[in-house]
Amino acid sequence: MNTAETLISGESGRTTCIPHSRAQFEVIVIFTHARPTLRALKAAARLAKTLGARIRLIVPRIVPYAGHPKARFVSSISLVFPLRTIVGNGKVDTRLDVRFCSDRWEMLQRVLAPESIVVLDGGNHWWSTAETRLARDLRAAGHHVILSSGKE
Repeated sequence: MNTAETLISGESGRTTCIPHSRAQFEVIVIFTHARPTLRALKAAARLAKTLGARIRLIVPRIVPYAGHPKARFVSSISLVFPLRTIVGNGKVDTRLDVRFCSDRWEMLQRVLAPESIVVLDGGNHWWSTAETRLARDLRAAGHHVILSSGKE
């Protein structure tokens, strides 16, 4: 059985969420771009099923400043509904965590627990991608990062 939650938060600290019944081990996926995130979700689902964990999809939404109402409205409508559909179709308990912030890295430092397990899609490129750069930074911060192969 899959339960999908939505957690939407801004830098102001105000949060609206559907509470979950118990704290559970989580495998983190950070939204970067659509295709790499979908591939990372597939890899995270395999890992979460093996570990008996849930998936937490963190979606950073960059806004000019914390209280920018138009950006918050547009971001919620244009992103949450398609992602909830994708998350809701999975076979692993998944939590959708949309975070409004002005700096993605600062937000990730605040919301990730120490030594979190993070799954990103590494792609099959010899050059550096947004995902590989993020993986490098997360590892430097002490998190456990798994780069999936990039194959669908």
